[in-house]
Amino acid sequence: MADFVYIYRLEEAVKSLEDFKKDRYLFLDTEVAVKSFKDIDFFSDRVRLIQLGNSEKIYIYDMFFIPEFREHLKTVLESKGIVGHNLKFDIKFLKTNFDISPRTVFDTMIASQLLSESGKEKHSLQAVTYRLTDNSIDKTQQSSAWGLRNLSEETA
Repeated sequence: MADFVYIYRLEEAVKSLEDFKKDRYLFLDTEVAVKSFKDIDFFSDRVRLIQLGNSEKIYIYDMFFIPEFREHLKTVLESKGIVGHNLKFDIKFLKTNFDISPRTVFDTMIASQLLSESGKEKHSLQAVTYRLTDNSIDKTQQSSAWGLRNLSEETA
C-alpha cells in the first residue's frame, strides 16, 4: 500500500510534485466542501482536498491552505494521464474551482459500466472494489464536514 502525506504548505506541495516527474499517469480523487450533497453546486461549492498519487506515494493537498498551488497542479494534471473513479465529478470541480482541465483520463466507474455483465451491478468505488478484489472500502468519512478550517486526524 502506498504511503500518504497530508500537505498544507505551498513549499512542501511544490516539492512533492518531483515524485511524479517520471509518471505517465497519476491517480486522482477530490473531497469537496458542499452546502448539500443533494444539491451540489459546482460553482460555489469548493474543493477541500486533492489526493494525487502513484503506486508509491499519495499526497493529500489541502487547498483551503494552499490555493496558489493550483497553478502547479494545472501543469501536472493537464500534462499526464489521470486515473480515478467517477472522474466526471472531480473534473467538474477542478474546472470550476481552478480552471484545470485534464486531457487524458481513465475513469474506473465508466470502465465498470462498460464491462458490466448485467444491468443490476452497482458501480460505486466500494462496489467495484469488492466485486473485483473481495476487499471492502470504508467510506464513512466520505460526507464529512470538509468545510471546517481544521480537519480531524481521521478525515485528513
